[in-house]
Amino acid sequence: MYTKSLSMFEEKAREIIAYIKYKVATLREIIQNQTVSEIHTFKLPKPRKPQFL
Repeated sequence: MYTKSLSMFEEKAREIIAYIKYKVATLREIIQNQTVSEIHTFKLPKPRKPQFL
């Protein structure tokens, strides 16, 4: 039971990290570009948003 809940937690943690990395990369691109048209051309595979955020 303990190891199962731990692996579930690890999975959630990886999801959160991937989501944060995606947000940071997007923000960094926005800051560098400053223009809306260029931001829309920036494509990064969007990870699934963790349910509890």
